[in-house]
Amino acid sequence: MDPKTLRIALLSALLPVACTSLSPEERNQLALCQQNAATYWGGGMLDQCLGMAEKGLEIDPEDYKLSTMKGMVWLRQASDDRFSDEQQVRLLQKAQEQLASVYGWRSPSRHEGFLLLGYGMVLQARGIRRMQDSIRDRDAAKSLGTRASGYENRMEAAAEAESEGRELLAEARTVFEVLLERGDLTMLAHYHLMQVAAGLEQPDLVLSNGNSYLEGVRKFQEVNQSRIEASPTATFERELRKEQDRIRSQELDVRVFLAKTLYDQKNYAAAVVHLDAVLAANPSRTTDYFNRGRCFRELGRADDAREDFRRFVATSNLPASNPRMVEAVQFLGQ
Repeated sequence: MDPKTLRIALLSALLPVACTSLSPEERNQLALCQQNAATYWGGGMLDQCLGMAEKGLEIDPEDYKLSTMKGMVWLRQASDDRFSDEQQVRLLQKAQEQLASVYGWRSPSRHEGFLLLGYGMVLQARGIRRMQDSIRDRDAAKSLGTRASGYENRMEAAAEAESEGRELLAEARTVFEVLLERGDLTMLAHYHLMQVAAGLEQPDLVLSNGNSYLEGVRKFQEVNQSRIEASPTATFERELRKEQDRIRSQELDVRVFLAKTLYDQKNYAAAVVHLDAVLAANPSRTTDYFNRGRCFRELGRADDAREDFRRFVATSNLPASNPRMVEAVQFLGQ
């Protein structure tokens, strides 16, 4: 999920709450820290948000919202390209430790939705990373050869990484399912459950959660359009339209995700339906002409396939040696 979505999902929950065991002065200081941290979070000023959260936690180390926010800042920073891969891994680990600690304070059903969303996301992110580690270790082992020293160690490392990755993804799924059970942040829960299912190689769950997400988008856009039409100010209308555009962009990515799953299942006609919607909404998505062209080819619609492959070759910036470019050019040369 993109950073703006995460900010929107959390900002409404990050309201000042004071611990009753504190002195009046401490309660005022804590409330100010909570308010400022929420403001910094909403503005994407993560370093300042973290500093304010830590300042508030010096007053009340068990403040639920600031403790959660601290972990969420690290989660957000873990996807920041300014940090090296090693730093991103460490930030993810810190985020997981922080959010797991807060998660342990209550039973899952008693947690705020923003904590469940954040904890599920960090488990998902770490799970995907470990699955990627497994793929790299297996590729490294194959390059060494079965008789080479180090082969067995690489394969053991790959198996360990895959096992850990699957466990993390399964745990993330459990957390996101709590959100669905409560009817809380359901569109986001389905979005992440779709991705988790892909990581666990569960195509049926990819499709069911993806379709549930799309239904949520449809309802969201209906409500949002009504809000736009009733908007009292131009500024508020602009914000609503920005959110509408962001959701539409995310919807296209989900449709491509579903199309890939359907292609892998050889359900080419259903995949075309999603890709038609994507390209109708945004004809500049070059790669999706390639994706749809492959579906047309498998359906025996050669002329449609050639048209899409030509469009892909003419507009893509990929080098001629790229496998997709090679595949498209070979088909056009037949």
